Amino acid sequence: MGVIGFSRTYGDYRVELACRKAIALNSVSYTTLKNILKNGQDSQPATVNSSDADTPTPYHENLRVGEWE
Repeated sequence: MGVIGFSRTYGDYRVELACRKAIALNSVSYTTLKNILKNGQDSQPATVNSSDADTPTPYHENLRVGEWE
């Protein structure tokens, strides 16, 4: 019911955009929608930053590789 209430405050179109952005960010919750609408982020495209987990660790002489076996 809280999400439906956003339509009264922000309008159906903005709520729809906020929902699409939340889905793109894989963070679909009341708080996420509230923050997207409150901060006007519904009009900005969703950008997902790549995490450090996607980047391999560069070689360094102090890294222990394969010593645990």
